[in-house]
Amino acid sequence: MKKLQYILGAFGALAVAAASVSALEVTVSEFVNGEPIPPGYVEVVPEVPDGSALMVSEPPFVDYLIPANSGSPAVIAMKEGGQYLSNPSDPDIFSNAGSGGSGANSFAGGDNPDLWHVVFTWDDGTPVPFEEDFYGVSWANWNVDTVAEMTTRVDLPDDNPVKVWHFFNDGWDYAGSGHNAVDGHILTVAHYNASGVVVAEESVTLSGGNATDFYGDNRGFYTAEIVVQRQAEGDYVLIGNTGGNIGYKGTVVELLEADETDPEWAGIPLIDGWADTGDFMGLVYPVGDFVYVWDLQGWLYLPEDHVGEDGAWAFFIR
Repeated sequence: MKKLQYILGAFGALAVAAASVSALEVTVSEFVNGEPIPPGYVEVVPEVPDGSALMVSEPPFVDYLIPANSGSPAVIAMKEGGQYLSNPSDPDIFSNAGSGGSGANSFAGGDNPDLWHVVFTWDDGTPVPFEEDFYGVSWANWNVDTVAEMTTRVDLPDDNPVKVWHFFNDGWDYAGSGHNAVDGHILTVAHYNASGVVVAEESVTLSGGNATDFYGDNRGFYTAEIVVQRQAEGDYVLIGNTGGNIGYKGTVVELLEADETDPEWAGIPLIDGWADTGDFMGLVYPVGDFVYVWDLQGWLYLPEDHVGEDGAWAFFIR
């Protein structure tokens, strides 16, 4: 299992006595020869193993978006009253479908079926689940000079941290036959505030072709784990997929446990992100290994573990 982990810390604009800091963490796992399969996938041939289906309508999951998985770019189920997931092009999944869907490989059959799937089940949502266990993929685009695009929106209705599980795949041979428009499947995750300003953003290009032992070709199957927490009311996240083709398998939101401990820095309580160090440095706002010192109106490089009873060494950031 190949993991590409990206952690982005964004410095917010400092006002008279306030600051905004956000962290967005994106981890992408893919099928790689000789390594474990990505989270969520199970081998469905000759049959789905008992207990392997992901029950997305029960805790810790709080919302889900399940595509038709019949090759048709449409949504079959969303959680009733779900507050997190939507799709700008709903009921169509793909904003640019290119040459259109080409089939789902939903079940065993054909010369080279997809043997691994994320299997979903749920007991709410409309319409009702398709058969007992539901799996497959909705496809878009197979043209060498065009791309398929998909945007999935995740609203952040409260301050609870969440993990968004986003399952997708791409069958294009980028390294071998190439593609005239893109060099790989591009996954972009952006955290926005209510005004549409980017708070944090990360993008990764996935080349595929690492799972020939699984498929005998360049099909790439991926699990993206996106951990995010809103910084203010109205925050939301857009997940963008762009590729020579896109296979969409589903998106599920998991509610994470909030940190109930009182935040502090170097043993000093944090109030709205600020620490009052008294005569040492006055009010400071720590962000990672840096602190914003109110009296200096500037940043210092000062890791928390460098602060001791006798003081600390720090470097001023010009």
